[in-house]
Amino acid sequence: MKELSYKERFLRLLRREPVDRVAIPSFCTHPLVELMDQTGLSAPDIHNKRDDMVNFALAMYEILGFEGVRLPTDGAFEAQALGCAIDPGTKDRNPTVAQHPFTINTFEIPDDFMTRERIPIYLEAVKSVRNKLGDDIPATAHFQGPMTLACHLVGSENFLLGLVEDKEGSKKFLETIVDRVCIKMANELSSAGADVLMTPDPLSSSDIISPSMFDEFIRPCYVRMFEKIACPVVLHICGNTTPILPLLKGIGAAGFSFDVTVNVLDAKKILGTEMCLIGNISTTETLLKGSREDVRRECLDAIRNGIDVLAPSCGFAPYTPLENIREMIRTATGSSDI
Repeated sequence: MKELSYKERFLRLLRREPVDRVAIPSFCTHPLVELMDQTGLSAPDIHNKRDDMVNFALAMYEILGFEGVRLPTDGAFEAQALGCAIDPGTKDRNPTVAQHPFTINTFEIPDDFMTRERIPIYLEAVKSVRNKLGDDIPATAHFQGPMTLACHLVGSENFLLGLVEDKEGSKKFLETIVDRVCIKMANELSSAGADVLMTPDPLSSSDIISPSMFDEFIRPCYVRMFEKIACPVVLHICGNTTPILPLLKGIGAAGFSFDVTVNVLDAKKILGTEMCLIGNISTTETLLKGSREDVRRECLDAIRNGIDVLAPSCGFAPYTPLENIREMIRTATGSSDI
């Protein structure tokens, strides 16, 4: 097989087509302190200023050698634009949702939420990245998944309680979020130039809700959402998702990004014929705390077991050594000169 471009390899994997090797695009959030020090860029500006956001994203490709560019590196954009107060974070801590001021019965989505707060900056950053990249480099962006966004708006405890006490109201709330926020945000990102989208939805994990609740409340949201988005979408759920792997079949996602707690062989057996598998190198024990040899060993195991796209199991920890990340890239590409 001829040498594939980074973008072609990634897109072919998402379409379940043959490739020459695993891909390693920049795929998860990366608030890396060592990279900030090397580039002279830093939080909070990488979250709030377009050019800083763009240049920090490009550094993952230009300095570290990832086969793609990914932005942004925090997940509070939609909640902030919809009316939640935000903790801006620090150099080594991402912005987070600080208040959950709504209930499922009082919340109304502003018609102009896409023009509010940092969303216009984010969309302009995606456009800028796309303009700076050649045709051979994939650009990935993310939008928040419906379960997690619902919890951002009304509070996790309140929303989880509502799944039991007000099932129909909770379903309607999730449908509204999917139709009026998630799909709209995703298609705006696609129009801005994103080749691939990722939707992190960590609060859909089996560590949080039961498989039966996932099947009743969340799976229909994914089916509804993925069929209406214009470009390939990868679903990421943290924690132990082994119990819901069979429920992910047929949802319409191009790929599934999963945590280190999930066995690659199990995911391959259940989802491998219809979905690109992405992950699942431990962000804490291996990439943050491990040696280069630990990184290489875990990466090789994941590749042998059938991972399609090599990536961390979740967003990079801020103090992850860059040399461990380079070792992950070297292992994926078979290179010794990164």
